Amino acid sequence: MGEKARNGGTLGKAPLGYLNVRARDENGREIRTIALDEERAPLIRLAFTEYATGQWTTKRLAAHLHDRGLTTVPTARKPAKAVTGAQLHRMLRHPYYKGVISFQGVEYPGAHEPLVDEETWSQVQAVLDSHRFGERDANTTTTSKRRCTAACAVPAYWCRTHATAKATCTPTSSVLGGSELTTAPSAPS
Repeated sequence: MGEKARNGGTLGKAPLGYLNVRARDENGREIRTIALDEERAPLIRLAFTEYATGQWTTKRLAAHLHDRGLTTVPTARKPAKAVTGAQLHRMLRHPYYKGVISFQGVEYPGAHEPLVDEETWSQVQAVLDSHRFGERDANTTTTSKRRCTAACAVPAYWCRTHATAKATCTPTSSVLGGSELTTAPSAPS
């Protein structure tokens, strides 16, 4: 496998946008190679160019691409399905699309045709990195930003210990924003 990767060969099943192809050489030997999927490759290119603009979430872009016809490759046991936002995210991170084979943490130049250029790849990675802590749609409302009491700095949805508005919560070192109950009443506001 390492030798195949060093020579730029694809290990295993080709990612979406490519097809595994079997051909025969002039001596009749079977040659396994990779070819572009004429149906899906343009949509994968579109996914990279659109996401690089920073105007899309992976979920919305996946739905947009499905409307344009992007589906997974059907097999004998599994029908074609729409690509999910999580699958699209993994595709946007996959270095195979820029022409690189990754094997045991080492990257090798691939023998296949890249679907995205280095500049677009870098822009997409920058957008993905900027969304590291989650993407937000403009229409998405988050959990209430109300504080548990007037003097408390802990958001109400984190505060689990107090039961009345007369006590205040102080944040603890808990990663989930745990709180401790303080017996002093809070100042009315």
